[in-house]
Amino acid sequence: MSSPNLAIPHIAAGQNQKEVTANDAFNKIDGRITSTLGKSWQAGDSLTWTLTTEEFQSNARFYADGTPDGDITLSIPSVRAPFLCRNATSVNMLVTTGSGTATVTLAPGDHALIYATGANTLYVVGQTGDAASALVDLTDVTAPSPVSGDFLRFDGTSWSNQSAGIYSRTLLPFKGALLRLNSNYVIPSTGAYAAIPWEAASYDTDSFWDGGTPSRLTVPAGVTRVRLTANLEWQTSPTNQLIEIRKNGTSVLGGGSFIVRGDSGYSNQMRNITSAVMEVMAGDYFELMVYVGSSAEVKNLDRTWICLEVVETTDQQAPSLDVAFAKTGTPSAEELLHSQIFTRAAVLPIGLTGSQAYADITATAATSLDLQKNGVSFGSIDFAIGSNVGTFTNASEVSFAAGDRISVIAPNPADATLADLTIALSAALGT
Repeated sequence: MSSPNLAIPHIAAGQNQKEVTANDAFNKIDGRITSTLGKSWQAGDSLTWTLTTEEFQSNARFYADGTPDGDITLSIPSVRAPFLCRNATSVNMLVTTGSGTATVTLAPGDHALIYATGANTLYVVGQTGDAASALVDLTDVTAPSPVSGDFLRFDGTSWSNQSAGIYSRTLLPFKGALLRLNSNYVIPSTGAYAAIPWEAASYDTDSFWDGGTPSRLTVPAGVTRVRLTANLEWQTSPTNQLIEIRKNGTSVLGGGSFIVRGDSGYSNQMRNITSAVMEVMAGDYFELMVYVGSSAEVKNLDRTWICLEVVETTDQQAPSLDVAFAKTGTPSAEELLHSQIFTRAAVLPIGLTGSQAYADITATAATSLDLQKNGVSFGSIDFAIGSNVGTFTNASEVSFAAGDRISVIAPNPADATLADLTIALSAALGT
């Protein structure tokens, strides 16, 4: 007696040398789970590979390779069992039952896990041609032109890739510097501001500090917003004291300051100030300025320091949004050249920085296209006589909420020759 599908031998009641039958059964099970049987085709070989019942029951995986003359067929017996199949040829491989009524087609390079019912039915459990070998193979994922760092975003129906953009702010590697003194510093004069000359950096990620100008923390390229904090401990405290974080040598909105008048002169007093988040550009510098009304000395302990923290860089600014369109031919008077409704909040900057406008055929007279928000003018696109490149007029930042509309209107009267326009307005998502 043996099992009904894989013909694994049974041990009979009262059988002698049961270990022989048991070992034979174990070996057949081992082979059925792990063994592979392959066929390598040569030109002129038969295109059909028919497995015997013994071959099918003794192997878990079947593969075909070589160079057959055409599509090949793997015919399996009527045995109930799962099996793996691999087509390593350059033609299609048809896996079929002996009757030929059930067929699974494997394209070149395909793998498949197939279940045979033993009754002329085949079920494909997994196949590389159907299964997801990459994220975009999933039916509910659409990710055109993904780039490194993109996020996967679900809109309630499907998934799509989205630029890291504004989300990168949460992933921004820390950038900044922490400066300190190594020795006490005597304020050199009274009645005037003096900058603290720092002597060491506890950390400095992007060369904000240079010992050649020791009082300064200088902003490198690519940094757009920073915040500063400073702490100062007096060895001898002056009667009047003003402490201030200055930008480029002058007071600045958000810089932070601390004023004490008529102090008793006690030693070991501490002052702490923090700036607001401030917009910066490459080359801006910050100093901790001290004004004293009498002689004073600053301690060099861990309680005298200044720290600059980068809050935003150019890579972590709000993602951009281009409002782009083209006009073929010459616009007519007051023609609506473009209209668009916003689905998310966006901002057009002062002067429409980053926007572009081009005319293949230049204007006979100076011409301005009217920019409107919800039907109200806020700026213009201007073409000078004989100039292909347009400029932009926009005196203030313009914010658009979801549902707001932007329109571009041709002038009245229209220019006789200005034609074939290509225009892109550069906005930023967010408020």
